[in-house]
Amino acid sequence: MKTLLTLLTLLMAGLLIAPAAAQLDVTVEDMYYDARAQLREGDYMAAADGFGEVAENHRDHDLAPKALYWRAFALSRDGERRNLIEAKNTLELLYDRYRAEARRGDSAELAIEIRGQLAALGDADAAREIAELAEAIRGRDASPRDREFEEQERATVEDDRMREETRLAALNALLQMSPDRATPILRKILVEKPDEYSPEFRARAVFLISQNGSGDETLDTLMHVIRNDEDQEVRAQGVFWLSQAGDPRAVDILEGIALDTGEDIEIRDKAIFALSQIGGDRAAQILRDIAVNEDNDLELRAQSVFWIGQSGGSNAFDFLVDLYRNVDDVEIKDKAIFSISQTGSREAAAFFADIVRDPSESTELRKQAFFWMGQMEGRSLDVDVVLQLFEEVDDEEVRQQAIFVLSQMGGGRGVDALIEIAKSDADPELREKAIFWLGQTDDERAADYLMELIEEDF
Repeated sequence: MKTLLTLLTLLMAGLLIAPAAAQLDVTVEDMYYDARAQLREGDYMAAADGFGEVAENHRDHDLAPKALYWRAFALSRDGERRNLIEAKNTLELLYDRYRAEARRGDSAELAIEIRGQLAALGDADAAREIAELAEAIRGRDASPRDREFEEQERATVEDDRMREETRLAALNALLQMSPDRATPILRKILVEKPDEYSPEFRARAVFLISQNGSGDETLDTLMHVIRNDEDQEVRAQGVFWLSQAGDPRAVDILEGIALDTGEDIEIRDKAIFALSQIGGDRAAQILRDIAVNEDNDLELRAQSVFWIGQSGGSNAFDFLVDLYRNVDDVEIKDKAIFSISQTGSREAAAFFADIVRDPSESTELRKQAFFWMGQMEGRSLDVDVVLQLFEEVDDEEVRQQAIFVLSQMGGGRGVDALIEIAKSDADPELREKAIFWLGQTDDERAADYLMELIEEDF
């Protein structure tokens, strides 16, 4: 009884605040790939926050060093000085914590890229520091002579960048005035002499040529970039802008890239995203084919399932339900549950309820189905449905998820249901869960009930 009294006292004092996320049972992989999706969509700061959460809260996980690298990458893409400094600090943290992983990856190259951006902004000290870090990552310490060279090189980098910015602005203006004259220049940059231009300049040139509309020259140039550019980000930009060029042949090309097992996984992933952006029955069918084919890479299958839910389309709900029922892989099932919740189908809640009730399903999948049933937009979940499921299932973790769902529903009936569970459920742990979530509401009835419980002990 003392334990219960202590719990109630802390709740009333507002000292027990547990993040709702703890109840979601979101995996480290979920957080990492959600951040990757935000990165692909260009939401750099949200991606950086997501990667930061993985890196800080799961330091021993295999994805932690990757999360630090991609956090630095996302921050560097924002271009603001403060975020470039934070990107530099993140790379330093990666080197300090996971030196071997830093040296195996592209961290040194990213550090050099960030150095150039900081130098262009006139931050000589930060540029020098990250230049030294790049050398350390490569396994060499920067000597005084190296540092002197870097100081000399910095002025050159800044001049080159300013020159590139001016040329790009001129190209953009020329493209608006006379596309026929600008296109050959862009092709020269991207196809004939790419080594003479920075990756950032080439990436922006990719965007410009994609704005020239469909046509053989545009398509051929983008395909050359995708197949041959030495910078992965430039290649990824080529894949994305191929989907925006408005050429009907792009769907077949993107399918070939997505299914090419010899292609880099990041580029294949970008092709899947690009297909989801094109839309239409043909692109939707390609995504479905990738999702169901067990010979395809698991990550790509999961991404296809995700984008099927995001892009919607006819029969998306039926396809995802059928996929869920016919695959064995837990990750694909988990992605299918989320994607079903995004379709907006009225039948989704009933399907989720069937999963929750099914004792042959894993506890984790039943909990995920319960959670997303409560989170679906455009539908007010009935408290009676949740209570019925709470009574029907015998898995304690699933029943705890029901209590969490009730706590998120808002309104008087959700509070009433929690009070009833706190009063009468036979399981003391479930009663304590209900009491805890009552303590997180601002409902007067919850406060009154908690006071009643406390006063019973005096």
